[in-house]
Amino acid sequence: MQTEQNLNRSKKESLSSMDGKVIFVRVARYVLRYKLWLISAFILLVILSATQVGIAAILKPIIDDGVVDKDPVAALWLPIAMLLLMVLRSLVSYGSGYLMVKIGRSTIRDLRRDFFKKMVYLSTDYFDQVPSSTLVSKFLYDIEQTAVMMTETFADLVRNSLTAVGLLAWMVFLDWRLCLIAIFSVPLVAVVIRYANKKFRKASHEIQNSMGNIAETIKENSLGHKVIKVYGAQNNQIEAFKAVNQDNFKKNMRRGRVSAALVPVTTLCVSPIFAIILFIYLNYLVEGSDSAGKFVSFLGALVMLMSPLKSLAKVNEKIQIGITAANSIFQIIDLPNEADEGQLRIDECKGDIEFKNIYFNYHTDDKRVISAMDFTVNAGERVALVGSSGS
Repeated sequence: MQTEQNLNRSKKESLSSMDGKVIFVRVARYVLRYKLWLISAFILLVILSATQVGIAAILKPIIDDGVVDKDPVAALWLPIAMLLLMVLRSLVSYGSGYLMVKIGRSTIRDLRRDFFKKMVYLSTDYFDQVPSSTLVSKFLYDIEQTAVMMTETFADLVRNSLTAVGLLAWMVFLDWRLCLIAIFSVPLVAVVIRYANKKFRKASHEIQNSMGNIAETIKENSLGHKVIKVYGAQNNQIEAFKAVNQDNFKKNMRRGRVSAALVPVTTLCVSPIFAIILFIYLNYLVEGSDSAGKFVSFLGALVMLMSPLKSLAKVNEKIQIGITAANSIFQIIDLPNEADEGQLRIDECKGDIEFKNIYFNYHTDDKRVISAMDFTVNAGERVALVGSSGS
């Protein structure tokens, strides 16, 4: 059948052409429909990152002016400055978080609309091949994961990247030599993230398949509950669900092991650098009591840098999950609509239906189910076609 050939060809082209970058760009187009909200959220995220750097910077005058010199003026304005920083941080955190949720839900709404529009035009051949529960799983689960990649991930990426850059800039300003040592940890972290990316991508694909199996099992039991009761097959169905549920558990745990190990491994990569910096400063770079504030501020910035680095490591997990989910969504959206090749227009009909030389076989089997069947249904008649199994 021509429709089946087009469907298979489209599937192959879709699978081969959509790599991670292409998928990311396609999802980004949905998000960019809300540019004004996105720009506003970006500005708030920049301010949020600046407040984090500001907290690290204010540690210097707190130690030098407030603790060491005991300056009464500093003792007055430093608490007020810290309070204002925290209040500003709270406000912009709320604003940016709300806007990203709004963008995310809007993206989910748009993706579901386009997905459903494609569903109603898909060929009958496609529905014969793919269980309806698989489509439901994609509609509910995969689209949610796709939106998370471009909203929550975007917020984490912007906020943590800017925070990391700002803290590094402040550390360079305080002491470029110590900062240079801190940068040595970056290649180690990059290697860890690259390895985790491959694991996340594979695990996410397996989890999506297992979710489809769970949905299919639930659907079969819901639709066939009478048959299950007639044959007393409840225990068989319980065992079948236990198998697919356990399979989903194992695959989630496989991804969970990688996710749980990512942050500790990243910390282990950075911890030796932290110890080396502390050793070098205490043994070679101490310049007197006036340098206490500078080093405390540097140390505070380095400690604060751990959080965005850990979050950036986790960002890749969300990106890989989102890309895998988006790939499955766009493969459906890119399928061709069912061809409407009818050319005969009937102005008047008597109601008789005649079938001539009908052949049929399932796409998975070359064996003919129906061969050269002819029959006529006259207007007002009822005809039943009964197979050997009674169906």
